[in-house]
Amino acid sequence: MIFSSSHMADRKVFYRIIMQLLCFISLTAMISGCTGLGKIAKDQYLMTEYKIDLKKKENIRQFKKVHRALSEEITKDPNGKFLWMRPRLAIYNTFKEPKKQKGLKYWFKYKLGEPPVLLDELYCDKLNVTFENRLYHQGYFNARSSFLITKKLKTADVLFDIEAGKPYIIDTLIWPEPTDSLAVAINSTSSNTLIMQGDIYNLNTLKDERRRIDDKLKNMGFYYFNQEFILFQSDTSAGEHIVKLKLTIKKDAPQEGRRVFAIDRIYVAEDYRL
Repeated sequence: MIFSSSHMADRKVFYRIIMQLLCFISLTAMISGCTGLGKIAKDQYLMTEYKIDLKKKENIRQFKKVHRALSEEITKDPNGKFLWMRPRLAIYNTFKEPKKQKGLKYWFKYKLGEPPVLLDELYCDKLNVTFENRLYHQGYFNARSSFLITKKLKTADVLFDIEAGKPYIIDTLIWPEPTDSLAVAINSTSSNTLIMQGDIYNLNTLKDERRRIDDKLKNMGFYYFNQEFILFQSDTSAGEHIVKLKLTIKKDAPQEGRRVFAIDRIYVAEDYRL
């Protein structure tokens, strides 16, 4: 019987897949009772869970959305678990470090397997800062975050205790004095502003407002204007959890960005053909 080269290649691929599956089945049977903790050093702890306890739900508008946004900041997911086992971690621990970043051993260790996700207190500190910054930019200026680590034999879980406080509400948006053509143009866009009285302060809304004004000014002839020239100044001294915003143009904005450009002459190339 004669086999073509392509047929032989297909047979090799088929046998390779069969061998990988057989190895995987045998390996799974071997580690079925393994928790994956055997190679965790004495001074290390395997992360099992991150929890976020966001206090005083009644003070937070769109609580679920805010909670979800904070949860998305956690980028280190604990190792996957099935019942009492961590099969992917056990597979990772079973194989020694491969010499090459390819081959069956590498495939088992890094494709089927999963490296241990260990407790990292510096990472938890960074998350504290991240949570406070995220809440600050959403109007919770007095937000505070702390964490508590619960350690067991070789595992640990972390609970973040977050106090957002009451949000700051926008009371007023002050537009620039119409002292020049740029200020007049900016004021002319005020009827379509995205910043509304009674809304919670939100940094993303301010960024969207800058982009909106920039687009309008471009269409008015301020060709070299840039949204980065716009500055919002916040004043929280007006009252409890109230913020006044003042829209200004940065002092170092170049004069070219303040000028209006108009079409001068139009030249028609008579010999132009599509």
